[in-house]
Amino acid sequence: MNERQAVVLTGGASRRMAADKANIEVRGVPMGLRIARELSAADWPVLVLGNQPLEGLPFQADAEQHQGPLAALREFAPEGKIVFVVSCDIPLFRSSVAEALSQSLLEADAAVPVIGGRPQYLCSAYRSTCFEVLRANPGLQRMEEWLGLLKPRWIDEARLRELGIDPDWARGANTPEQLRALLEKADATQDLG
Repeated sequence: MNERQAVVLTGGASRRMAADKANIEVRGVPMGLRIARELSAADWPVLVLGNQPLEGLPFQADAEQHQGPLAALREFAPEGKIVFVVSCDIPLFRSSVAEALSQSLLEADAAVPVIGGRPQYLCSAYRSTCFEVLRANPGLQRMEEWLGLLKPRWIDEARLRELGIDPDWARGANTPEQLRALLEKADATQDLG
């Protein structure tokens, strides 16, 4: 088993975005591909889970489309002791987020950033054993139910900053307005990832 692996999720329905999030271009590159390249460049082996592959990367199709991230993750067999799970809708993502969170696990099962008071389950580091717990509990429907069976370490915004991570690097965009706001803020601060 490898030390680490990254999983990029591309299977969301993207109802609020009104376009497939993985293919929305940010600075000329589809968002999902940008995230995968960022991780690959930092030596994270990447697997794409979802309803569409990303150029040149290993891909595992969802057994059933649009059933949510738990369905995709339940079918996933980790090849790394630590698995960084990230959705394809984080326009300012940096691989340093994956590094910081994986190093923050300590004795926890998962390291989950909390941004704006909301856990970012789909931009988190998990031990491979977490996926055994998920498969052993097929009735789980929501990420918070899964985390309730684990020993998570919650990483608040202040701690992220101490680790050198801008919370926006782990913040997802679910609507065109959220995407625009994140990109405008990045433009204003010259922080384009």
